[in-house]
Amino acid sequence: MLEKSFRASRLFKALGNPVRYIIVEELCKNEELTPGQLSELVERPIANVSQHLMHLRSLDIVRFDSKQGNIEYRIKIKGICGLLKRAELCAASIPIK
Repeated sequence: MLEKSFRASRLFKALGNPVRYIIVEELCKNEELTPGQLSELVERPIANVSQHLMHLRSLDIVRFDSKQGNIEYRIKIKGICGLLKRAELCAASIPIK
């Protein structure tokens, strides 16, 4: 039971970073993207995006494939895209102060 809670809290902590959240969100929308494409979408330097991707990979949230010399990232955890949608619904009901 404690292991499940620990793993869930690590997932939420990873998604608590706005850049990582947007990376996962974009991968949900586009299925697979290169670090360069993600860099443009999140408007951050590719080195910064690569660090976030390494963190997401270390938690098995994303994975990468090498196709014809290009690295493409995709979502590894099934259901995470639904989790983002639920989180946005919950966030919409929080009053802005």
